[in-house]
Amino acid sequence: MNLSSSNRTRIISRRTILVGAIMAIPFPAFVARMYYLQEVLGTRYKKMAEQNRVQIRPIRPERGVLFDRQSQVLARDKPSPRLVIIPEQCPDPKGVMEKLSTLIPLSKRRKDDVLEKVKYRAPFTPITITKSISFKDVAKVQLNQPDLPGIDFVDIPLRHYENGESTGHLLGYVGRTDDYKKDKAGVKGWAPDFPVGRQGLEKLYEDELGGRPGFIHHETNAVGRPVRVLQRQEAKKGDDLILTLEHNLQNYATKRMTGKVGSVVLLNAKTGGILASVSTPSFDPNDFAEGIDPKSWSALLNHPNKPLLNRSFQGTYSPGSTFKMIVAQAALEEGLTTMDETFTCSGHMQLGNRKFHCWKKHGKVNLLDSIAGSCDIYYYELAKRLGAKKIAAYARKFGLGERSEIGIPEKSGLVPTPEWKLVNRHERWTTGEDLIYGIGQGFLLTTPLQMAVMTARIATGYDIKAKLLKKYEDVETQSTPVHEGYLELIRQGMFEVVNGRKGTAKNARRRGMTIAGKTGTVQVVSERIEDDVDMNTVPLKKRPHGMFVGYAPFEDPKYVVSVVVENGGSGSGAAAPVAADVLKKAVEVLG
Repeated sequence: MNLSSSNRTRIISRRTILVGAIMAIPFPAFVARMYYLQEVLGTRYKKMAEQNRVQIRPIRPERGVLFDRQSQVLARDKPSPRLVIIPEQCPDPKGVMEKLSTLIPLSKRRKDDVLEKVKYRAPFTPITITKSISFKDVAKVQLNQPDLPGIDFVDIPLRHYENGESTGHLLGYVGRTDDYKKDKAGVKGWAPDFPVGRQGLEKLYEDELGGRPGFIHHETNAVGRPVRVLQRQEAKKGDDLILTLEHNLQNYATKRMTGKVGSVVLLNAKTGGILASVSTPSFDPNDFAEGIDPKSWSALLNHPNKPLLNRSFQGTYSPGSTFKMIVAQAALEEGLTTMDETFTCSGHMQLGNRKFHCWKKHGKVNLLDSIAGSCDIYYYELAKRLGAKKIAAYARKFGLGERSEIGIPEKSGLVPTPEWKLVNRHERWTTGEDLIYGIGQGFLLTTPLQMAVMTARIATGYDIKAKLLKKYEDVETQSTPVHEGYLELIRQGMFEVVNGRKGTAKNARRRGMTIAGKTGTVQVVSERIEDDVDMNTVPLKKRPHGMFVGYAPFEDPKYVVSVVVENGGSGSGAAAPVAADVLKKAVEVLG
């Protein structure tokens, strides 16, 4: 059957449309696939190729320098030689390592580790043999370098602390911190071997001291060898910081505490600037610069005298008789005693069926006598009249029970109240606890730093706060919210402690300077140690802590000190002489 021309045309058109439709069905998928390959995967593969072609090497920034108030360097980065081997320059790595081990100490394990890395590292990549090397060993290697092909030195900056153990607790140390680098990786480009502050001021001011890393973009060949620099951005050095510390005073206080366990805190009485903060025993932060070895770290952790504990900020102690000034101020302000009222000390006070002892029989005692002779009976009486709540309120006015605003980890201590005991001990407060509160014992706990701040507020009448950065010393200070006239009486009592006939701190007298202060002897065991007992016969850990707080010169207070000597036996014998010497040194150094 013959089809007409028009019918044949229609059939061809339908077939064309059908074929076209069939071919058009996969076209969107084809377009989508092309877009995915070219745009999505293309960008990824281009990035991967670029990464293979371009090597990014971070540049470590120099950390900021820590200065004392006299612009003396306390901590800075110093170049330290590191011994490396470059495999492509060393035809016989094993032989070279053997010869090297005859010149400097190298363990078999270290040699094997280096030789293993030689096998799989790129031949042009330096491999570290020693983290650091003494200059004596540097000289030995350099002398024999013609026989040691491939051995070279690389200088790396290491954190160096000029005063070592003297400033360990305060400045802290640097080291690796994976969490920090994880946080900073996208922002600052921190590399795994870049050090960051781990403790103390190094950690507190990491953002200022750490600086900003730079980088170098290298174009590399097929085996990863850099062939040219594409881009370079220099690292930015960290900011320098000037501290309130005075290095001579810090070192002197450390030396004065040699062989003792305890703390010395020396403040500028007018500004609160910390001139010295010593905690003994201490540790050398230089040991952490390249990572402390496990044996040394274990020795620090397990040492019975806890050298890692910053006693000035984190040690908590009953203040003992150094707290009596606060009780006296509270009783005077509350109208519960006068400077002329007397109590008779017979050596003990009876409360119910319990005796509360004094360390000696003082006879008739007034306010100045009670401070000078440190009569417990006098303060038992005042505490009974005041009660715990009023004592606590005045303690807080003098800075006890609260942390400073410095930022270094510290304990807040404890200023207890009846409410605190009910919540935390599920027991009611007793009158007997009022009495021992009055002589600075019981639940009351303070830090040496708080005791120094307390003394500064007594000495000046101002609301002194501790500071560690010199730029904050100029901050205006308000008056302490207490009666200045009564503070004058307390100061006179502290003068009598050192200079009076009945004073307990005659050991703190120094020629050419008038010191005022207060001793404290704090029992550390429940059984009472009588005053006439020879302390040499008492086991060391059962001996009382010795304490002293004071200031000088008495006429115009410039310096304040608090000293704690753990198991020192007494405040007058152990702590007062140290405090007096440190105050005298402060006047000699700073005027």
